[in-house]
Amino acid sequence: MKAIDGQAPQALTTVLFLTFVFIGDADGGLTSREVERLNKLIGDPKSVDDALLREALAGLGTHYTALWKAYDVGSLTRNRHSLAAELARAFREMDASNAAGVRAALRVFAHRIADFSAPILTRLGVGAAARARQAALLDFEGLLSDLPSDQTLLGEEKENTAAPRAGIVATSAPISDLSNWPAAELEFSQENTWKRGRTRVRCVSVTPETHDVKTFTFIADPPRIFTYKPGQFITLDVPIDGKIVRRSYTISSSPSRPFTLTITVKRAHSSTVSKWLHENVSPGFEMDIAGPNGKFSCFYGPAQKLLLIAAGSGITPMMSMLRWLSDTASPVDVVVINNVRTPNDIIFERELHLISTKLGNHLRLGIVPTQVHAGQAWNGPTGRFSENLLRYFTPDFLEREVYVCGPASYMEMVKDLLESAGFPLARFHQESFGGAPVEAMRELSNAAPVPAPTPAAMPSRIVAQMVSSSNVSNGASSEVVFAKSGKTISCEPNDFILEVAEENGMELANSCRAGTCGTCRLTKIEGTVLMDDQSALTEEDIQSGMVVICIGRAQGRVVLDA
Repeated sequence: MKAIDGQAPQALTTVLFLTFVFIGDADGGLTSREVERLNKLIGDPKSVDDALLREALAGLGTHYTALWKAYDVGSLTRNRHSLAAELARAFREMDASNAAGVRAALRVFAHRIADFSAPILTRLGVGAAARARQAALLDFEGLLSDLPSDQTLLGEEKENTAAPRAGIVATSAPISDLSNWPAAELEFSQENTWKRGRTRVRCVSVTPETHDVKTFTFIADPPRIFTYKPGQFITLDVPIDGKIVRRSYTISSSPSRPFTLTITVKRAHSSTVSKWLHENVSPGFEMDIAGPNGKFSCFYGPAQKLLLIAAGSGITPMMSMLRWLSDTASPVDVVVINNVRTPNDIIFERELHLISTKLGNHLRLGIVPTQVHAGQAWNGPTGRFSENLLRYFTPDFLEREVYVCGPASYMEMVKDLLESAGFPLARFHQESFGGAPVEAMRELSNAAPVPAPTPAAMPSRIVAQMVSSSNVSNGASSEVVFAKSGKTISCEPNDFILEVAEENGMELANSCRAGTCGTCRLTKIEGTVLMDDQSALTEEDIQSGMVVICIGRAQGRVVLDA
């Protein structure tokens, strides 16, 4: 629609407001003095040199309150896409003969905003903020330059009256309709960034990785940019049977692709949550998450040489790191050793080979199945993790920063092997992948049942918990007594204390559910609590009787101070 009787199109009024906030609020630090200067510009007809723009400035005064309200609630956004769309609309709505004058006057208006913003910031010593606004000014000038030329605008009316050319489908969709591109409205700003605490997410896709592993992709609702370190984890609020069950899963996506977040979940027979996710989560499903948490990330230990060792689902944090290293063109030298059960159990198989191709000589990929069934094609090495396998893929492993993830017993075995080979454990990092029991390693390796380790062979953090061997039950039921609440709960020796407490109506503080944050720690008054792996407690904490109940399992009768 053209301007009628000399009146400026409404879009031009919106352009003036968006230009002001786009430049003046580029760093999120708009001051009251700058808003006052805008009001002076609105009240001074001579502040712009174009008649049509003066009318738009007067319209800005009329709609001033409504525009600020729309900006405050987020229905009018300060980003390049919104400004570009309003500029395009304003120039379509005006007579082409006015375009040159409006373009020049807008440029002057933008410079006046930048001129009265920058000196204030300079006097305050906020150089970065001033640079942000100068950069926004340059961006705005680029938008003006990208608009169709005045000659093009003059010819538009004739062309629009003609019949559409063959092969061209006419459409009336406005250029500012970005509903199909939700990420187009997002900017890297404080307002749009994922913050720690509860965040609502919606599933947008489910991808089968293997016969029992799925990747779930989420976006934030409302949209947010996900920021985290590669290898960190989140905690899900899973609604099962009318109750919220919290479980932690490593993020498998990379922060270099910040618009979506993915977790990759193996369906385990002993895990109610993983089975529920596989059976119930589909596109459109919503739930809350908390995070990010965890220090298991190559980001915290920069090194020129990395060795990533994973078993089964332990490849998840490694994939996050690999995606990040690939996307950021990091010039590090990486070796990946990925132990799997069979060739059918390789999670991310295609993408691992794709990243290997992209990184070329910077990555050596070793996928090693424990066994290959008849009829399965495989021409690589097979077997369990060993020193020979380690030296085959990584002759220089003593020079590398090592990250290990998998079942607890697998990680202990790798750690012991490295330590016996002289590897400095200060450069060893391991992650507990959901506190997998010893049985997980037996299933992985298809080995004969492993006899219970003697105290001399066990890590000190486990030995310290074995106060009384007479309390350890061999397959018999256990019992947890909560001394303060007076509640006694029967359970199985492999049940996690936090889970059985919640199932019996108790609400206990917790967060990560992976033994890393310490939120659920309690003092043990009596009995034995086994923890597959934890990083929240010090040796002194354990000696004083502290336990983390999210991964703690009662062996016999246990009394807790809760």
